[in-house]
Amino acid sequence: MPDAGAREIRYHPSWTVSVLLFGLLTAAGCADRATPDFRGRPAQNATIPVDVRNQHYADVVVRVSRGGAWQRIGDVTGNSSGRLAIPAALASPTGDYRFRVHAIGSADDTDYVTERIAAYPGAVIVLTVAPVLRMSSWSIRN
Repeated sequence: MPDAGAREIRYHPSWTVSVLLFGLLTAAGCADRATPDFRGRPAQNATIPVDVRNQHYADVVVRVSRGGAWQRIGDVTGNSSGRLAIPAALASPTGDYRFRVHAIGSADDTDYVTERIAAYPGAVIVLTVAPVLRMSSWSIRN
């Protein structure tokens, strides 16, 4: 006679299906991540984050260039911070990027343009937009 405190455990086929489905979805979720290239080059689909600290009163538009043409990567509201990213399509094998920051609706026509910035996946570029655009700065954080 079975013990009164013991419970009978029955096999349910739905458990097996649930476990297999969970494993499949987990594997599919990890499939789109960049795999590191151990030969010293950045992975093809890796992006580089750009932290923008906007101390200007106006919203700003941030563009990036990797060889001449400027591409908009986003905008950040005035007196706030935001995280943008350099798209994987613009990944530079040499890691050289330039940024252009434009204040929307500002009376000042001058944009802030950085010199060449060498950054690779794993680094974070920090753009600090000053109240006077020409006094803005950048840095790299690992």
